[in-house]
Amino acid sequence: MKKTHGNSNGKKTFFSVYESVLLILSHILILTAFFISPLVGTDASILSTITSIIGIWGIIMISRGSYVSHYIYIVFSIMYSLVSITAGYYGEAIIYTFIMLPIHIFSAISWKKHKANNSDNEVQINKKITKGHLIISGIICALLSVPFYFILVALNTENPVCSVLSLSTSVFAAYLMLKRVKFFSVFFAIDDLFLILLWGIQILSGEYQYMPTLIVSFTLLVNDTYSAICWLNRSRKRKERKLSDV
Repeated sequence: MKKTHGNSNGKKTFFSVYESVLLILSHILILTAFFISPLVGTDASILSTITSIIGIWGIIMISRGSYVSHYIYIVFSIMYSLVSITAGYYGEAIIYTFIMLPIHIFSAISWKKHKANNSDNEVQINKKITKGHLIISGIICALLSVPFYFILVALNTENPVCSVLSLSTSVFAAYLMLKRVKFFSVFFAIDDLFLILLWGIQILSGEYQYMPTLIVSFTLLVNDTYSAICWLNRSRKRKERKLSDV
């Protein structure tokens, strides 16, 4: 059953009021970042702007528990990799080409196979993080983070430790997302904080050309926080529904 929301006139709408407000504000912030880019000494990138907008739509669809979100993020991962290569951020390109892109492909398959009852798009939610989830994700993070650190050092990347922490958080969040564990968006929001720290350090050092990137990172944090709240509320409501059926 397609998920819709009612408005004050009793009509059904696809997006809730909160989602509509988030989408509008996110578009405004991203476009603001685009237009102020020349003012802070950097080129305005149409490709980067379009990629950011696609990413926001992906987060909104993920917040709804829709497997369609991963199709959006497959496109986003490819475009973000191109943007990163163009900007010389090879670490980000590696993450999204070889880690996030495959995870979103597998997540699209997994989520579609585990749709909730009476729903065309919404996915079932796993109850909690198990020991198996922690062990497997920990091993994956360790195997990826150690070589990634030395790659970043070899490429003379700024703040490699913070970048590795961002990678580990992203991988952990992505694994939980693949397994449909309700806390995955919480860790994506934590990763957004690492990104804000990374770009904030650059700006505090006088590199004001990164201001648009910082604005986009704040936008992602707000949207990921909303997604985390939606998943936690959805899990709570399903638990309450099961208890009422007993």
